[in-house]
Amino acid sequence: STSDAQGAFTLAELPICVYRVSAELQGFKTVNREAELSANAVAKVDFRLEVGTVSETVNVEAVSPLIEFSDKLNNRVDSERIESLPLSGRDFNSLLNVMPGVQHRPGGGFQGVNISGARTSSNNFMIDGISNNDRYYGDTVLNQTAIIGIPATLVPMDAIGDFTVQQTPSAEFGVKGGAAVNIVMKSGGNTPHGTGYYFRHDDWTDSPNFFDIRAAQKLGKNADPTPIKNQQYGGTFGGPIRKDKVFFFGYYEGQRLAVTTPYDVHVPTDQQIAQARSRIASAGLQVNAIGENLIKFYPTDPTGTLHVAGATVANMNTFSLKVDHQLNQSNLINERVFYGRSFQSAPAGNSGEIVPPASAGAVDLFNSVTDPTLAALTGLVWNSTLSNRTLLETRFGLNYFSQTIEPNNKIDPKSLGINTGPLDAADLGVPAVSTPFGHIGGIGGYPITTAPTTNMQVSSSLTHTMGQHTMKVGASWDYAYNRSVRNQARTSLTANGRSSGDVDALVGLLLARFESANRSFGATERHMSQQSVGAFINDDWKATPRLTLSLGLRYEIFTPVSERDKLATNFFADRGLVQLGTTGLDQLYKADKNNFGPRAGLAWDPGGDGRTSVRFGYALTYDAPQIGVVHPGLFSTPALSVFRVSFSQQPRFVPDAAGVTCLDPNNSTAGGDYVCLQPGVPVFGSSPTGAPPFNIFGVPDDFHLGYYHYFHATVQREVFRNSSVTLSYVGSRGNDLVWRKEINAPPVGSPFSGSVDAFRPFFARFPQYRSIVEFTNDGKSWYDSLQLSFRQSSWHGINTQYNYTLSKCTDYNSGNRDAANEQAMNPYDPSNNEGPCGFDIRHNFNLGGSYSVPGTSIGG
Repeated sequence: STSDAQGAFTLAELPICVYRVSAELQGFKTVNREAELSANAVAKVDFRLEVGTVSETVNVEAVSPLIEFSDKLNNRVDSERIESLPLSGRDFNSLLNVMPGVQHRPGGGFQGVNISGARTSSNNFMIDGISNNDRYYGDTVLNQTAIIGIPATLVPMDAIGDFTVQQTPSAEFGVKGGAAVNIVMKSGGNTPHGTGYYFRHDDWTDSPNFFDIRAAQKLGKNADPTPIKNQQYGGTFGGPIRKDKVFFFGYYEGQRLAVTTPYDVHVPTDQQIAQARSRIASAGLQVNAIGENLIKFYPTDPTGTLHVAGATVANMNTFSLKVDHQLNQSNLINERVFYGRSFQSAPAGNSGEIVPPASAGAVDLFNSVTDPTLAALTGLVWNSTLSNRTLLETRFGLNYFSQTIEPNNKIDPKSLGINTGPLDAADLGVPAVSTPFGHIGGIGGYPITTAPTTNMQVSSSLTHTMGQHTMKVGASWDYAYNRSVRNQARTSLTANGRSSGDVDALVGLLLARFESANRSFGATERHMSQQSVGAFINDDWKATPRLTLSLGLRYEIFTPVSERDKLATNFFADRGLVQLGTTGLDQLYKADKNNFGPRAGLAWDPGGDGRTSVRFGYALTYDAPQIGVVHPGLFSTPALSVFRVSFSQQPRFVPDAAGVTCLDPNNSTAGGDYVCLQPGVPVFGSSPTGAPPFNIFGVPDDFHLGYYHYFHATVQREVFRNSSVTLSYVGSRGNDLVWRKEINAPPVGSPFSGSVDAFRPFFARFPQYRSIVEFTNDGKSWYDSLQLSFRQSSWHGINTQYNYTLSKCTDYNSGNRDAANEQAMNPYDPSNNEGPCGFDIRHNFNLGGSYSVPGTSIGG
């Protein structure tokens, strides 16, 4: 690069590395300085030339990598800490625990990361700049957790070269409105290299679980630690394929986890079962064969409490290969592929789940299982240097996630005497039965299939340096697809014996007299997709040698979520439910075209010595809600022959009373005390149909993307050599965020006696609809924080960062996935729902680092 008349120069879009930068000028000595670059960061390298000859060389102190001169708020974990931090489970998301401004749910888990007040589904995950987003769930693809809170697949720490979080996203990043979380993978080189590792976690270093201690105390014994065996092993390997031209880097990682999940569950005693049988005989009744088949799944214990040792298993294999082609001095192509496959099995909910006795089945009979979970990502990046001032970068990426979660048995309920109606083979399994003693059959809503979710992305950007300006322009196309099945066809039953006691519940179970029975009917396989196109421009203007101003703008267009076979409906106040593709409804809502997101900021070096930076930044980002938000309501409705039959009775008597009546499933309006099952007789009638009033969903015609305003003011100072302090004010404001609102709720103040339905706004026109939930843009959020960090790098062997965040987050709703907890309490005044965010943590202190001694290192 050649500097301008003022000595300023810019080298844009460089790979992460430690660079040796040399400055030469006729009549002066050559000066060398080292500068370390991380992803999305800006390093300031200044030179002071001494009079002499060019052949004379002066090596000066390296540029501190701790002081940044970008208007963006970047947080980074370098490769040394990535490899040395002792992270349980070796999940790269755990690196977020050692960053300011990040709230990571303790223990991790599904959608467990909030950054700068944004929702868990808003984070923009990338690997080498390629999308790692699951557009159905809103989580990562690689390292997404499955059923037991640990990742189904892993990217090993030894393969990661750099990990950054950009809290104020640049104009280059779109689709997701949250922080840009980017992993940069290592590459090969001319020298063959690699690593190998084996990690093992056994129970011999653990203390006993609380439930183990309590169970042992009852027996007068000492508790043993919970049995666990977690093994993670693998390696990385890299080197040349063709010296100086083609390099490769790859990894393999495997995991084998087996752990006992201890908890206490309420179970019947033999005496209680005998009392129930005696009462049935005294009433002149006989035990139902269905009851006999179900009671066998319940273990007994003289104390009425059984200490359960549930079986949890996770087996995972994952690998990756990256190839770098240096075609010539001007063209570099990077190709990579990631693939992972896993099996997981765990007790459903980890509490209240009955583990059957050995005579009835395996200990994991009612576990939830994923077999298998598949995750893959592939991508190509082509960097072309068109001139010494112009760089063209083109990216192609495709990710894939496939998973079915189901109970660990395919027992046909008809073999138990229970005729629940027609079932697909995938929906077979013991019905989910709930009693005061816990539940059998697993989670009633399972199986659920998300297979696959794919996201394809193509983008290109051009970076050009013109004097004091570094311009970057680009465009992208994004396509998201999901195939989903949510039949919920397995029957759920409740036997509480009129809530009169344990023996009454056993009487009801043995007589097969239940308070409630419900299941869904209809085919729910859906093929959903969404597309978007984005374009951006950004100008970094070096106004003075000490001051850089940045201005940017991103524009995006989003199509509405669509369904391949038009299997979707929407509610209209004048027409009711209308199916997609009929009556002029060619799309669920209008395409969103009004998404202009400006960016602005500055970076200032007040002392001119590179030891202090003052930075301000602002970003307006648009957030595409995950497809799973609108799927459950709009794509599964009674207008598409998808309906739920629910019998919920209010018994007058205990199950064995003389005056008990049974519900006629073919005439449910006649009522009855119990849903009385008989062997082979259809539980829901000979020809089940949905009975109004129905609960339905809708979306307004102007439904659009929510957006976030991000802003920060940051001061950074090098206090000692290799040590710095960073103080930031970081805030965000979320507007027009997705929220579920009940638009058919009775107005506040309506009489509670009599028929509440009569006061619903749409009752007169549509009496067949009760709850009408609309996906709206009424959500809002407010986040303010003070973030303080102290960073030590290579100081007497210490490489550590200390972070403290003082923050406050309030919102109307903290997510858009949980229908029960994320719906407006008062739909007529959304502000009544304002309160602390579900992830609001006022004080958050964390640290992470390592101490190196000659020949080894110890992390902490």
